[in-house]
Formats: sequence, C-alpha cells, structure tokens
Amino acid sequence: EALALAQELGHWRGITKAHYMAAYAAMQMGQYEEAVEHARRCRDLCIQAGLNSRLPAAWTLLGSVYRQMSMQEQALDAFLSAVELTKEWGDSLDLAYAWVNLATTYVDLGQRTRARELLLRAAPVFEHFDARRTLVDTWVNLGATDLKVEEKMRYLRQAIATAEEMEYPSGLAYAWNNLGGCLLDSLGQIEEATAAFSRAVNYSRMASDAFEETTASIDLGKAWVLRGVVDSARWYLQRGLSMASSLGNRQLQTDALEGLATLAASRGDFAQAYAYQTRRLAVMDTLFNEQLSEKLAEANARYEAGKREARIAEQQLQLEKERNLRYLAMAIGLAV
Repeated sequence: EALALAQELGHWRGITKAHYMAAYAAMQMGQYEEAVEHARRCRDLCIQAGLNSRLPAAWTLLGSVYRQMSMQEQALDAFLSAVELTKEWGDSLDLAYAWVNLATTYVDLGQRTRARELLLRAAPVFEHFDARRTLVDTWVNLGATDLKVEEKMRYLRQAIATAEEMEYPSGLAYAWNNLGGCLLDSLGQIEEATAAFSRAVNYSRMASDAFEETTASIDLGKAWVLRGVVDSARWYLQRGLSMASSLGNRQLQTDALEGLATLAASRGDFAQAYAYQTRRLAVMDTLFNEQLSEKLAEANARYEAGKREARIAEQQLQLEKERNLRYLAMAIGLAV
C-alpha cells in the first residue's frame, strides 16, 4: 500500500523506501526472488533519482539477500559497491558496517586473511560508538578467520558472553555455531562441538532465524554422523534439508544431502548414498545455472544503468550549452 501511494504521488524517496522495506521483509521470510527484485528496484531508483546517500544501503541489502541465497560472488560485488559508495557518502560507522558485510562474504569464500584485516579495522570503530550487536557479529566472524586457534576461541567466547548479557539470541546462535565449527575443525572435540551446535539450533529458534537454524541443524547432523548416532544424525540432516528447500537455498541443500550420503555410506547402504549424491549433483547443477543467470542479469542491469547515466549526462551537457548560448546572446544584446 505504501509503495502504491508513493508511486501515485511520484514521491521518489517514498518509493525507494517502500521497495527497501519490501525487500527486507521478503528476505526475512525466505522469499528471495521477490527480495532480489525489490532490492534491485530500490538500487536502480536511487541511481535514477540521484539519491546517492541511499545507494550504499541499497547495495548492502542486495548483497545480504544474495548471501542468504548462497550466491557469494554476487554478494561480494554488491558489498564491494557498498564499501566504495560509503567511502564517499557515509561516515566512519557506516564504513565499518560495510567492512563487516564484505568480510563476512570473504569468510564464506574462504578468503580468511582479507576478512580478518577488515574485521580488525572495524572492531575499534564499533567499540568507540558502543555498537555492541555489530561488535558481537564482528567477533564471531573473527572466529572464522585465519587467526590462531587460541585467538579465535577468545573472540568467540567474548561474543557469547556479550550476547548473553545483551539477551541477543541471533548473535548467540551465530556465535555457538561458529564455536562448534572451531571445536570440530581445529580441535577435533566432537562431543563439545555437538553441544555447541545444539545450542546454536536452540538460540536460532528463539530468534526465529530460519537461515541460522538451517545451517546449525545441518552442522549438528554432521556432528552426530561423526559420533555414530544414526537417528539423531538423520533427523537433523533431514530437518536441515527440508528447511533449506523451503528457503530455496541450494547451497545448504547440497550440504544436507552430502551429510545424508555420508551417513548412508557409514551404515553400508551404498545404494542410498549414491541416490543422495545424485540428488546433490542435480542441485549443484541447478545452483550453477541460477548463479549464471543472476550474473547475466546483474551485468545487464549495470549496462542499462550506465546507458541511462550517459544519457542523463549528455542531456545535462546539452542544457548547459544551450544555457551558455542564451547568456552569450544576452551579453551581445546588452553590448549593442
């Protein structure tokens, strides 16, 4: 309704804000295609209307949607754009937020050194402004970088303690899940990791965070596979697969199917393991095609936006020439 009213009134700021809010709401509900459409419209309208100060937020939202869709390269492009625009239009706190979003995507892509550098630059800014929630998220992300294990554990424990003090369930879900990963991958502590993943699932449910619950459920299922607890492993992996399918997140679907294939193979059911791997490969193929389509759509959108900007610049130049000619004619007339 707000979007329709803003469009009727021709109120550019209202239209862009309505698209922004619609994109954010759709993302929270896992309706990613709708979220991408609204986020793109918000970005494009900001460019058309010259709302430059709003462009960083538009790019950031688009990147966040792509990240939840596991389209990390598109997310990276969006967050890089947000960082560059924030340098021009934002303040130091805005830039720190942009660094964290970019760093999170670097973590997803395995570029952990780049992520660490950005996060260590951002953390003091959040401390200065007492932006505690984002500071918690920054510490959690530092726990997934190339720091030494002791340092990663210190940041993760610090994040958990602060999130508990703040009663911040989303931060606790994120922190416990990353702590579980660190315990499992770096220290080989399977039982402790299982407990951490279980806490992550519980906190994500408290926060109604479907994306984090899906991730934690799959990680918990894989931990139960390693411990040989078949029923628990199957339940959490099937739960994670079902949620990933509901979210339309292909990458998480492949993670769950990989876990189910490993579970089946560990029980000697190689036919079932093969079936899961076949499904996994089919989902990966679909994901690749979707990512390719998104890249082409983004490239086309950038091309069209560039053409629009060039036309506007040409029109402005023509107006300036005509204005100068009028001034010149007036000056000649006065001189005569």
